[in-house]
Amino acid sequence: MPSRKSVTLDLSSLMRHERAALALIAAGQSLGHVLDELVCAVETLRAGMRGSVWLLEPGGDRLSHCAAPSLPDGYDAAIEALHVSPFDAALAIEPEAIHVSNIATDPLWASCRALALSHGLRTCRSTPIHASDGSVLGVFVTYYSVSRPTLALGLDIATFAAHTAGLVIERHFADKALRDSEDRYRH
Repeated sequence: MPSRKSVTLDLSSLMRHERAALALIAAGQSLGHVLDELVCAVETLRAGMRGSVWLLEPGGDRLSHCAAPSLPDGYDAAIEALHVSPFDAALAIEPEAIHVSNIATDPLWASCRALALSHGLRTCRSTPIHASDGSVLGVFVTYYSVSRPTLALGLDIATFAAHTAGLVIERHFADKALRDSEDRYRH
C-alpha cells in the first residue's frame, strides 16, 4: 500500500502534468502531440503502465487512435483496422471505467484477446473521457504486461488523466472552431 506521502507526491505530479498539457495546447501544439506528452507523463507515475487515447468520431459509432507513445508497435493500428466499436471491450466506452484484470480469461476480450496477448498486454482499464457537458469524447486506456487487480492509486491516475485529456480535447476543438470562424470572416 503506498504511503500518504507518495500519494500526495503523485497528486502534485498529476497537477503539474495537467498544467503542462494545457500549456502545450494553448501554445498551438497538435492534439496528438499534446496527448502523447500527457500519456508519457502519466506513465511515469505508475510503474509498468502504458496508455493510449482514442477519440470518438462524429456520429459516435467509431473510435480513432490519437495517442499511444509506449504501446508495442502496430498494436493500435491493428485495433483500429478491426474497426472496434466504442462498445467492444478493447476500447469500451461506458459511463464508468472498466477494469479487466486478466485479458487472457475475461469474456469481454474474446474478439481482441489474441491481439492483446501477442503484444504482451495482460491487464486493461478503459476510462471514459468526458466533455464538460458530460458527453463522451473518447477513452483513456491503460495496460499492464502482467495480470493485476485494480489498484486504487492506478485508478486515480487514470481518472485524472482522462479528465485532463477531456480538458485538452475540448480546448483543441474550441481553438479550431475559433480559427475556422476567423478564416471564414476573413474571406
